[in-house]
Amino acid sequence: MFGILGVFAEFERSIIQERVKAGLARARAHGKKLGRPKADTSVEERIRQLAAQGMGKVKIAKILGVGVSVTQRGRHRTGIRRRSGEDAESALNAAAGREELHT
Repeated sequence: MFGILGVFAEFERSIIQERVKAGLARARAHGKKLGRPKADTSVEERIRQLAAQGMGKVKIAKILGVGVSVTQRGRHRTGIRRRSGEDAESALNAAAGREELHT
């Protein structure tokens, strides 16, 4: 009994997959862009500026009114990442490929 139900479930799932693939192909054929929309370049530039000042990703997101994931992607693209306890200048030097000189 359960075997028959499993066969029907697999068949139904394959039909759903075919419909989804056909719908995506039709959307692409009509020129529809799929996926997550890109953040505006002005927002990305502002994220870079605030991150360079040493501001955290959550604070940047609140100031700009965007999600934290947007700020994470913006910071990731620039290479500006701070480790716990690291100051902003060290993070910028690391992003630029320079070692911090200790005197």
